[in-house]
Amino acid sequence: MARTLRRPLVASMLLAVGATLSMAAARAESADTFPSKPITIIVNFGAGGPTDLPPRRIAAYLEKKFKQPVVVENRTGGAGVVGLSAVARAAPDGYTLGTFSASPTVIAPRLRTVPYNARKDFTPVAQIAEYAMPLCVLPTRPWKSVADLMAHARANPGAVTYSTVGTGSGQHIFMEALAKAEKVKLAHVPFSGGAGGIAALLGGHVQGALDAALAKHAATGECRALASVGSARHPALPDVPTFKELGYTIDAALWLGLAGPAGMPQAIVDKLSAAILEATEDPSYKDLLKQLLLGDKTAGSAAFRAQVAADDERMAAMMNDLGMTAPK
Repeated sequence: MARTLRRPLVASMLLAVGATLSMAAARAESADTFPSKPITIIVNFGAGGPTDLPPRRIAAYLEKKFKQPVVVENRTGGAGVVGLSAVARAAPDGYTLGTFSASPTVIAPRLRTVPYNARKDFTPVAQIAEYAMPLCVLPTRPWKSVADLMAHARANPGAVTYSTVGTGSGQHIFMEALAKAEKVKLAHVPFSGGAGGIAALLGGHVQGALDAALAKHAATGECRALASVGSARHPALPDVPTFKELGYTIDAALWLGLAGPAGMPQAIVDKLSAAILEATEDPSYKDLLKQLLLGDKTAGSAAFRAQVAADDERMAAMMNDLGMTAPK
């Protein structure tokens, strides 16, 4: 009887081992032949902006390289959460990627409930650019430096107003961290998008603003850039120092990348990452970044994953310190 029972057990074990080996072989083969069908890139913000145009240029490059269609879909809503949720739910086969930036990944989950975890539910594939944000004031204001502005704020608590794209945005978090580091009180004026905040600054309704789109206005003299948030000086403002150069240790998560769902085969991740980084070296792509006033900072999968993890921990600590996390 024992021998009779043992035979089906052994047979089932052999079938399981065989199935596992077959799946592993199929996975290895799929990396060699990948892609064999269209790839979809989900952009979680609207068409035509700095989050949309870089992946579209990369998609065109990948189409030529892989000889397969690469379709870009804009799935907006929830400040980027809707599109990212679709990526998290997709099959981890490399055929669905999405734009990956800090606001909906390492900031939004601390302000409200989202249906994903930035570090557990995604596979960072490659960083493709970096947002760079100057802190600007009007040229008619007397402040020539961040130190000047902070001195004025210290002497006039709550009198210095600044605009951002909204409460809980990366700009808002950075400015509040700056205020805490300088032991000053600033007045936040949130808008539902960048255009309103920029108009408020240029119209003299607020004293300062932090926004990537202000670079073009600073370059033409419409406003004065005091410093820029980013790992390097803003490409359009080479004479403006970064906050790091000024000795500040606070920072903002400014990366833009592409990611897929968790569980993607490493060989496919490596193949996609290499192809995407190759696309970012194309001269037309670098020209696009200059036009969009984006920083030319890229990274492969491992480095990008490490950056996301580090910024996730850093933003958690920063937001907790500022009391900006939603109650659990």
